[in-house]
Amino acid sequence: MWPTIKTSFIDKWKKYFSGSELPIACYYSDDPKAVIGLLDPSARACVKPNQLSFSIPWPKFLSMLDNMDDCFLNTYVWEKIHKRLKHSEK
Repeated sequence: MWPTIKTSFIDKWKKYFSGSELPIACYYSDDPKAVIGLLDPSARACVKPNQLSFSIPWPKFLSMLDNMDDCFLNTYVWEKIHKRLKHSEK
């Protein structure tokens, strides 16, 4: 992103969203974060009861992909939770 455009964008972001982290900053961060959304009560009325959003910068996605074999989804605890979730759908 060109420096002048980046500066202008950041200034506008701070003006309107002063308490929020700049999304592009997450992408370029040394420690990018994933975000779960649609938790705000005003948003809940617009989505199905079981829905949330999940946003993740590409570098974070790639690191998660690299760690996938060692994640919690491969544990016996997750298998129990998965069975319970499948049972609750009936």
